[in-house]
Amino acid sequence: MVNSLSTQRSVKVIVDADFLVNSESNTNRLFSLINSYRRLEVTVIEDCLKRACKSKTIEFNGFVGNFPTHGIKVISRHNLPQYQFDGLLANIDNIANYTKDFDSQLEITYAMSLGIFIILTDKKTDFIQVDLTTPLRVLSIDELEQLLIPPRLTAIKRLMRAIKSLMRGIKNNELAAFLCFAMVTFLFILVFNLETIFGFIITKPSPSPADSISENYYCPLESSGNNISCGEKVLYGDRQVVNQKSSAINAFNEVKKNDATPKTYQHIVEMFQKSWKEEKEKPDPETLIYLNNALLEAKPKNAYTIAILAPLSTEKNTGVDKYNDLGGEILRGVAHVQTLVNKCLLPNEFDFLPDSIKNNNILCEKIIKQNKGLRVLIVDDANLPDRAKILANKLNQLNDKFILAVIGHFASELTSQVIDTYKKNNLILISFGSTSESDAFRQKDFFFRTVPGVSDHVDKLIEYMKYKGYTNPAIFYNESSKFSQSIYIKFIERIKEANKILGADKQIKINKDLLFVGNNNNSKSFAGEYFNVPIDKLEKADVLILFPDGQTSKSMDNAVKIMKKNNGNKPILGTWTLRNDRFLKPAKDNPSLVIDKKLITYSPYDKSQKINKQYIDEATALWGDANSPITALSYDAAWVLVNAFLKTSNLNRETLKDTLKNMEKVENKVTDGATGDIIFDPNGNRNNLKGLLLKVEIDPTNKETGKETGLKFVPFK
Repeated sequence: MVNSLSTQRSVKVIVDADFLVNSESNTNRLFSLINSYRRLEVTVIEDCLKRACKSKTIEFNGFVGNFPTHGIKVISRHNLPQYQFDGLLANIDNIANYTKDFDSQLEITYAMSLGIFIILTDKKTDFIQVDLTTPLRVLSIDELEQLLIPPRLTAIKRLMRAIKSLMRGIKNNELAAFLCFAMVTFLFILVFNLETIFGFIITKPSPSPADSISENYYCPLESSGNNISCGEKVLYGDRQVVNQKSSAINAFNEVKKNDATPKTYQHIVEMFQKSWKEEKEKPDPETLIYLNNALLEAKPKNAYTIAILAPLSTEKNTGVDKYNDLGGEILRGVAHVQTLVNKCLLPNEFDFLPDSIKNNNILCEKIIKQNKGLRVLIVDDANLPDRAKILANKLNQLNDKFILAVIGHFASELTSQVIDTYKKNNLILISFGSTSESDAFRQKDFFFRTVPGVSDHVDKLIEYMKYKGYTNPAIFYNESSKFSQSIYIKFIERIKEANKILGADKQIKINKDLLFVGNNNNSKSFAGEYFNVPIDKLEKADVLILFPDGQTSKSMDNAVKIMKKNNGNKPILGTWTLRNDRFLKPAKDNPSLVIDKKLITYSPYDKSQKINKQYIDEATALWGDANSPITALSYDAAWVLVNAFLKTSNLNRETLKDTLKNMEKVENKVTDGATGDIIFDPNGNRNNLKGLLLKVEIDPTNKETGKETGLKFVPFK
């Protein structure tokens, strides 16, 4: 079923050229809709029409000449600004896999570049991939008509016309007229319900549908695909399992469609609370976020809205390990902050939480004064750059009344692809995981990050190499990855600097025979599925340096392969992507595998630093552990935004940006972050967080990790 667009201020449509050429009936129906629905904005591309008309032997000039009088905007090569035309051509290759027809590619590219999200066509089968995998909706004329004219209103109009006709037919018979009018009125009330009809006509606008972008609707994008949700979809965990959580989500979805009242939302809150209690062995952050969102409707409260982008589903062409729970680590930090905010506003609604989740009195005082909670949209990017682009376009449909900021992405590869898209729409993007220092991340007014850049990672690793006297490293990295390439470049740069002051016998060499470069297009490289560990060559090295990417290729799997083949023969050094249970699990399957004290990783955070005891206590109570750097940094991203919301007068995206930029001053720092005080430099980079090195050690008790691997990451003393 297609949801109504009748509540939207304007509906923008691009018309496929063949639709107008193939049928005069289609064209006339479109003209009629434009005349009836004044907010319908229709665009057609003249260059596509020229080819379509030529093939159909239609007089082009006369045909197009009718359009402006009917309110159809005609775009051609000649009236597009050069920069816009160049942009279309630059992006059209990205559309090639959706349709082979060049005119259709041009129409799709133009629509997406200008924020037009409906394509009208009479050949929907040619647009199937577009409909399924992009923000665009591909409609027939019947579906567009259904969207523009609500069925109930159409029925009312038909009934009123019938009454008028009936009255004209019996105008000379007053008794018959009275009886007929009474009978019709009775049927009218019986069928439509008096309150609904008069409420609909006089006082109650129809609730905004899920696909509409309306100021009255709090999650306008939830059904625009399978990857965005405020509570209507299972995005985290097994999407096929039927349990209390999935039942609550199904009920949430039905309530929004049919009976969205505080009372019905309270029932949803209770269902999510029950689900949370059932999950106490493995608390689900998605449940807690959806519970918070439902509470804001049940009690009704205005709220700041943010989105969290995380890889929640795994695709075969990425390196995301579905057993590693990267997405869960990300959601936990945001869910934690959201709960603290809404608990300030609704203190009696969180009795189901552990007692250690205490109110921050200073924060609560400000939140109560503003009387606004925090709503979170969950967005599944699957760690795929192409999906990240589509999601960026979807989120950018919304103005700052709907969404103020976006937290994400984890991988630098994704963030670098979308950073300019968010900037174009002044939408704040704050990352907890993208550490690349490539040009793509410089001088971006609307980009910030709570994680240190790769310089800090490299500095710690070089210091350790100098301390241990390693001089002949074997280096593995992925040149297709913004992160992996950036850290490799910085590593080489720092080695050259270190060699200037090291004695001749302590110089760190860069041996080309020990340089193993991955590439996403080479299946046998470090990034590929068929990589073989060059174990013979590694004998020449005294240390192995592993720089796998942010789980966007197979380099992480291949790093594990290297660790297994090495079997403790050489020490392994790497960045925080190696702080991963994937590197500990092989020891469970093979107790003879040697990695104790042989695997050393950088980490931006470890709970042993005891930076924020309150955070550690709360995170441990909520999730069972507080040691994940990803959870701590996603917490910090959400924490920074909440503090910025509360500090900003006349809050909008522009003023929010200014507040965040001012955090480069020490006096404007954000305190009480999971990783300590938060200060940004002029480029939006984290300015005051220094990480540490961890090593793998035997953990005979297994009390800390509970992973039964017998190993854990611990800081160097």
